[in-house]
Amino acid sequence: MKQLTMAIFLLTFSVGASAKTVPLDILTGLWEYTTDMSKNKMMEAALASVPESQKEMVKKMMQQNAPKPVKNCMTQEELNDPESHFKKGAAKNKKMKDCKMIITKSTKKKFIGQLKCPDKSTTFSINVTVINKKEMDTVIKGGMFGEIKSKAKWLKADCK
Repeated sequence: MKQLTMAIFLLTFSVGASAKTVPLDILTGLWEYTTDMSKNKMMEAALASVPESQKEMVKKMMQQNAPKPVKNCMTQEELNDPESHFKKGAAKNKKMKDCKMIITKSTKKKFIGQLKCPDKSTTFSINVTVINKKEMDTVIKGGMFGEIKSKAKWLKADCK
């Protein structure tokens, strides 16, 4: 789950740099990412095999094992050059190091793209919406998880 949470973070801020890439209009500093996995295929499949009388208990157990909020420092350099940020983070994950980002929309308020990897099971679409300078919503679809929603909120300018 920790790798999944880090992958979500990398995808949220890691669009491939190109002439049409526009940095998201958000504040730099310390951000916190909270992931909602309630619509993921693996959890739905696991719940399908559970007797109705036990589903509520199993859901609570799954929620206890859900990814914990992750904090990360976002610098202006990372916003200006997200491709290098993605490559640095992806280099730590063998499955993501050869992935390519295809941008379909990039504005100050919206990013839509696809992450395509040689491993066909690692293909995602990503949709990032800036709510305001201190909040973002992300929806990632694809791979073995189905749909993953993440909320990001700015905590403070100082990353310490």
